[in-house]
This record gives sequence, C-alpha cells and structure tokens, in this order.
Amino acid sequence: MKKNRKINSFYEYKKTLNQVDQKKIDDFFICLKSKIKTDKYNKIKLIKDFQQMFVYYSINGKTLQEILNILDLKNIADFYSVTDNSVWFPLDNAAKIYPLIMNYEWMMIFRVSVYLKKDIVPCVLQMALNRTIKRFPYFATTVKKGFFFHYLDACNSRYEAEEEKRLPCTRMNTSKQNARSLRVIYYKNRISCEFFHLLTDGTGGICFLKTLTAEYLKLLGENIKAEKDILDINSPPEEAEEANDFPLADVAFKDKNEKKASPNALQINGRRTFIRPSRVLHFEMNTMDIKRWAQEENATVTELFVTLLFFASRQSIRKKINVDSSIRIQVPVNMRKFYKTKTMRNFSMFAIIDIPYRNVMDFKTVLTEVKKQMKIKTSKTELDKSMTFANNSVKGSRYVPLFIKKYLVRWGYNLIGEKNTTTTLSNLGVVNLPETMKDSVEKFDFVLGIPTRNKYNCSLISYGEKTVLSLIKTVKNEDFELYLKDELDKNNIGLKIFGSK
Repeated sequence: MKKNRKINSFYEYKKTLNQVDQKKIDDFFICLKSKIKTDKYNKIKLIKDFQQMFVYYSINGKTLQEILNILDLKNIADFYSVTDNSVWFPLDNAAKIYPLIMNYEWMMIFRVSVYLKKDIVPCVLQMALNRTIKRFPYFATTVKKGFFFHYLDACNSRYEAEEEKRLPCTRMNTSKQNARSLRVIYYKNRISCEFFHLLTDGTGGICFLKTLTAEYLKLLGENIKAEKDILDINSPPEEAEEANDFPLADVAFKDKNEKKASPNALQINGRRTFIRPSRVLHFEMNTMDIKRWAQEENATVTELFVTLLFFASRQSIRKKINVDSSIRIQVPVNMRKFYKTKTMRNFSMFAIIDIPYRNVMDFKTVLTEVKKQMKIKTSKTELDKSMTFANNSVKGSRYVPLFIKKYLVRWGYNLIGEKNTTTTLSNLGVVNLPETMKDSVEKFDFVLGIPTRNKYNCSLISYGEKTVLSLIKTVKNEDFELYLKDELDKNNIGLKIFGSK
C-alpha cells in the first residue's frame, strides 16, 4: 500500500482535495454533528476522532470514497444522539454487593487483555471503541444510588481508549457525574478492558474484548464476520443480554436454610505494601505441556492448578499456626454451563476447596482431595443452593434503605469477606477466535482485582499454544511465585515470566 507521509493534519489533508471532494467531507461532518447530542467536550473529541481517521487512511493510500465507506455513520447509529435519561438497568443479584463494599482505596475490578502481533494504532482503537460501545448499552452506564439499591443509568457518551499509565485494576472514581465503570487501555501491542465487577463477569468481559478487537481489526482492513461471542456491532442488543438470571436457581432448588460462616482461613505471610498491587506477574506456559501434565495426573487443568496453589500457599505461611487450620482456595464457576442463557451480566457462583494445613504434604494425595471436593462443590445442586441463598438474601433486604444496608453489608464483609479464603483461582478457560482473527492475535491474559485481605489473587486463561497464569499481589514476599516456578520447571512446562517490576 502506497503511503503519503506529507499529511500531518486533517486540514492539510482537506487542502489536497478538489472542491467536489471537499464538499463531500463537509457534508459528512455536518451529518456527524447532527448525530452528536453529548456535551461540548465529548462532541469535540468525537469529531476529532473522525478527523484523525481521515488522516490515517489517507496516509495509508485510501481514496476519499474508500474512507467515507469505511467510516459510514450507520456504524455509530444514533447512540450519541440519545438524550433520554429515563433508560436505566437494575443490578444483578451478585452485583448488588459491590458498590456497598467498595471504599476510597479499593473496589472489585478485573481485567481481560488481548495481545496482537502488531502495535496498537491509537486512533483506530478509539474509533473501534466509538462503534462497539453502542452494542453493549448495559456497559455504557454510570452507577447511581436509589433509595433501596444502586442501579445503572445510561451514559451514551464517548468512551476513551487510554494509553496505559497506571497500575492494573486501580480504583475507578464512580462519584463523578457520568463516571464510567469500564476502561479500555492500550500499551504497545496490548488492548486491555477493565470492568467494575458490578457490570459483568469474565464471560461478558471477554465477549466485549473480542467484539472490540474484531472491530479494530476490521478497521485495519481484515474481513471478520460476527459469530457466537463476537457480536455484530450494528445488530440491536437482545433483552436477554441484560437479564438478571440469578432467580433461575429458584426453579431448580429451593432452600431456606441459612449458611453458617466457616472459621477464618489461613493467610499468606507478608505486610501489605502501600502501593497496591505491589506487582502483577504473568506465567506464560505452553498449553500442550499443561494438557500433558493434566492427563498424566488424570485431572482437569483447574484441579491441577488449585492443587499447586495449596502448596504455594503452604510454602508462604511461615508464622506459628494451629495445624488444624485450613487453607482455602476459592474457585469461581460459570453458571452458564448449567443454564441456557444469553446474559452478559454476572452469572457466576463459587466453590471453596478446603484442606487442613497439616494435610497439604503429598501432591497426589492433595490432588485426589481437590478432585473429590471439586466434583461435589462445583455441581449444579451445590451451586444452586448458594445461588438460592444469595437470591433470598437480596429478597430479604429489598425494603431496607440503602444507607442502612451499606453499613450492614460492610460490617458483614469486614467480619468475613476474604477472611474465609486464602486465595482465589479463576479459570476463564479456552478463548476461541475465528480463523480470520487468528493470524493477528498472539495471546490473552486475565487479571483478577486487587485483594483486600488475601495477599494474592490468581487467574488462568488459554488461547492457542499459550496458557497464562496471572498473579496480582500486595506483598513483597516471593515464596508463592517461586514455588510455582520451581514446580512448573520440575514438570517440564515451557515457561516465560513477565509483568510489572
């Protein structure tokens, strides 16, 4: 493709055109301005986004007509012209707790990232985001306080793709007017999406990231079609996508018995650092090596890594303890595998695998116990009990005013919360992409939010030949990750480690 490197601005580009073509551009921007009813700041930014795309495409040899076809305004539709403030979304039953337990230092955020084989073109990513966000109206929202519950208010404004300058999963300021609960960030060849957990879970987050990445690659000239969880940005959102599907469990299982709180779990040693997270580490492993090891142990990948975390935790607990105390690993479970649903909201529960400290001695013995507990605790029957309990808790507090509910929930969370677990392992599983995207994508990673009391949170995701285990930590101690590295090396797992310093 022939490149014209003499053009540095939109106005310089426009001067290179004849009067007929200049009129076409003027008409395009008149139409664009008529579609933007946001505040003046966002209107100026959106117009500039389109101007930058004209310059980018002209530098890369596109004719004016080709540019006009690519930037067809049907791809933003009327999203930025909607000023109806009556559109709002209730929180799902899992999300209702998140705004109640957040504070000035911490909130529940997670990140999903894709690594492309070429560096990100910022203006193209911004345009992809401008076009993609309208397909996810339940994400294009801001958190508001009602009398009894928080809710999500529509925020049809420009979302900015920012260059990464802060630590992963840092707090979002939701107190500002039209504050976002979603960030899109880029760094070199990486696109990251960070979500306040009240919006969605990992499944919804991956769907958004894949759809955004597909749109980005289409703007670069790739021929990518919508399929499965890569959504057509111009198709209308389905009502089922915004559904709170937690009440589905009431049909399958009804249990009025309250759950009893467990004794506090053992915690990994180390004083929490002032800067949080203190570090994010990614263990990039060969997928075939992991599968081979799991097959040798007759275990799933999740069971294998949960077992590894028991030993990494034991290695990192050095203070005097009651040997009857337990190490507990929390394992989130995607309820979509049990229910036919299209929801993009939270729809996950969790199992807690519990083994006394004194029993974490022999790898095969612990793995056998992990498999036994996983089979029971991640079954539909057990998870339906937990989901029904959560539903009943929401129902029971529905008429408690929010200002009272906030103190009750915070008191309960501070009393139990992460004290009930040692660490968490969340496995998003295998990411599948269409053939037309595979040549452009190198890998994915997934980072859970910063823990409050626990010292580590751990997460897994696989794509192609690469499986990535990510650790987010709040201590300087390195016993935990050193144990994992040694065990992976010992079992001949192809491994690269990278992350923040």
